[in-house]
Amino acid sequence: MYQIKKKTLRDYVDEIWGWNESQQREYHKNAFNPSDMHIVLSDRDQIGVICFTLDDSCVKVGLICLDPKHQNCGIGSSLMQGAIEQARSRGVPVTLRVLKPNPATGFYEKLGFRIVSEDDTHYYLEKSSQPADGR
Repeated sequence: MYQIKKKTLRDYVDEIWGWNESQQREYHKNAFNPSDMHIVLSDRDQIGVICFTLDDSCVKVGLICLDPKHQNCGIGSSLMQGAIEQARSRGVPVTLRVLKPNPATGFYEKLGFRIVSEDDTHYYLEKSSQPADGR
């Protein structure tokens, strides 16, 4: 999964901090619990991953990456819908963060996420578990 993460996020990480291979491998190893990772397969090949955690206050998406050859064909939307359904069943929001140079912010906004805050490097987004009309 590290190679897919590297393929999809390297340019954005590099733009902000510069890419350091050993630091990135260490961060990946420590930041993501394997039990929270859901691997995406196509013909037995690993093409992506979504990593999210569930708690009493939210469903937190920590990582979603798809091999660029498999982007823009509905897989990412389907993965995110799974996280959204988990949140809806618990009555909590979905939260995530996106590196500012990453154009995926628009993808999340199309799914109903809104930017709730930002810092120097990230946008923090949230999607309510309630439909927009309150039903």
